[in-house]
Amino acid sequence: MRIAFSGDWHLGAQGSRLDPETGLNARLVDRARCARFVAEEAVRQGAEILLHGGDVFDSCRPTPTEARLARNIFARAAEVDLPVIVLLGNHDAARSPAEKDALDLLAGVGDRADGLFLSVVDRPRVLYYREVQTEQGNYLRPCDGQAAELQIACVPWPNKQLLLAGDEYRRLSPGDLNQVVREKMLEIAQGLADSRLPGVPSILLGHFSLDLAEAGGMSRLMVLGGDWTLPMAEMQALGFDAVLAAHIHKPQAWMDGGGRRLVVYCGSPEAMGFGEEGEEKSFCLLEVAGAGPAANVAFQRIATPFTRFVTIDIEGPRVELFTEEVGGASIRVRLPEAMAHEAAAITKTLEEAGANEVRIEVVRAEAAPHRATEVSEQMAVAEAIQAWLKQRPDLEPLTPDVMAEVQRLEADTGQGAAI
Repeated sequence: MRIAFSGDWHLGAQGSRLDPETGLNARLVDRARCARFVAEEAVRQGAEILLHGGDVFDSCRPTPTEARLARNIFARAAEVDLPVIVLLGNHDAARSPAEKDALDLLAGVGDRADGLFLSVVDRPRVLYYREVQTEQGNYLRPCDGQAAELQIACVPWPNKQLLLAGDEYRRLSPGDLNQVVREKMLEIAQGLADSRLPGVPSILLGHFSLDLAEAGGMSRLMVLGGDWTLPMAEMQALGFDAVLAAHIHKPQAWMDGGGRRLVVYCGSPEAMGFGEEGEEKSFCLLEVAGAGPAANVAFQRIATPFTRFVTIDIEGPRVELFTEEVGGASIRVRLPEAMAHEAAAITKTLEEAGANEVRIEVVRAEAAPHRATEVSEQMAVAEAIQAWLKQRPDLEPLTPDVMAEVQRLEADTGQGAAI
């Protein structure tokens, strides 16, 4: 069986730049482009099902435009009868019990007579599938457990209002609450593992952080800021043939000591910002055969057309821009305060080289420490300026030019006297 796996699309606007072709928010267009690539490439690669690990949207209240883009992307899979499972992610989840989850906006996408094209999962459950030959090719179709050829245990982002509804949790500290969530989520995962059918390939699909996962740049604050995590060792010990997880944007994978029990983070198909600079973006294609000790699960990463984020640090007066590296990229230039006047020229150069966008960040000089050398009235002009420049290390690159100008002015005015 061939399975496509993706997640963390985060369809949402960011910044104010507009896409010149559509008039939509440019970053929303970037994210939608990569998400559409996942759905279309999954079809081209012959996937029999598309699994989405959660965070279709960046907000629990997506705009009509964002909802339309998501529906159109999933409809592309529906055109060829490729079934889809979508988990609830933390960004999709409602902030209040009185609200609907964002994924409710996907209801009715690709409606079929059997109504089973797209399955949105917002509670832990096991879904069963079997292979069916159609005019479009071989695809997996929902079935009952007796006919199952694949079982997928789903662990969406938890509803904490339900998970921690007891009075005994109201006075717990955030750290203690995270420990309770961790224990309860492990109990849920264990319950799903205990309900597995023997001899049928099994996959756990979830939206969570694992303790050994390396958080990408945009995920790091989320994890370090108190996000609950699940232990890798215990998740592998559950015995699923593969654990497929979303929530952390950096793609990574592990095998247990026996070379089995694969654990994979698909990562986000689009870079979310400069925090993910240098990360390669992709989705996963898995081949699953056999179950239990005889299971053989292989996977490959399919690169997506993600936006590169590149930071250029300029530290001296001679500006060297590697313009051959900026085509199609979002560029951040960190410019010393003394060179702020060159911002417009640098921006123009990078835009002409094909940069997607250019952001200039002026690095402000730190306040000068107490003067180590006093500037006095007895000093010559050149000596005084030289002494002052020594107290401004941020202006060191300009020192030769400044002193040359001082010497020129002295020659023009015939002055070199004390100030």
